Amino acid sequence: MELLTDISEHTRTNYTRFIDNHLAPWFGELSASDRGDRITRDHVSRWILDLQDGKPGPLHPPGTERRKYAAKTIANLQGLLYSILQSAVDADPSLRDSNPCAHTKLPKGNDTEDDEVFLEPEEFALLREHVRADAVDIIDVLMSTGLRWGEVTALQPRDFTLVSKRPTLRV
Repeated sequence: MELLTDISEHTRTNYTRFIDNHLAPWFGELSASDRGDRITRDHVSRWILDLQDGKPGPLHPPGTERRKYAAKTIANLQGLLYSILQSAVDADPSLRDSNPCAHTKLPKGNDTEDDEVFLEPEEFALLREHVRADAVDIIDVLMSTGLRWGEVTALQPRDFTLVSKRPTLRV
C-alpha cells in the first residue's frame, strides 16, 4: 500500500481499512504469489459468497457477526482484491501467473437497488420552498443536472463557464 503513487492519503487510509476488515479475515494466511498456500479462484468465490451472506471469514474471532453486503459493495471490494493480485501478476519478476479474480462472477444487484426515483414537480417545489435561502442554488443544481451529492459538493468555480451563449458545468 505504501508504494502506491497515484492515490491520496485518504484513499490509502480507506484501502488499508478495507484490507483489514474485508480481505485479511479471509486471505490473511494465504499467499498472493504462486508459492505456498496461494489465493485461488475458489477462495475468491467463497469470499464473495460469504460477503453476500453476511458470514465471517475463517480468521475472524469466534462469534463475529457480519452484515450482508450489497452487490455494489462486493464489486468495489473485489476490485481492490483484483488490483492487489494483478500487481503480483505484473511484478518484475512476476509473483504469479494469473489473477484468480479475473473471471470471477459477481452478484447482480436486486431490482430495487438501481431503480431511479424522481421527484414530481410539486415535490420539488415543496422541497425548494423549505430549504434555507442559501441552499436553493445547490438544490437547483442537484435537481436540474442529475448529479450526485458528492459530485455537486466537489464543484469549484473553475468548473463553471457562465460567460457564453450556453453556460456549462464541467464535472
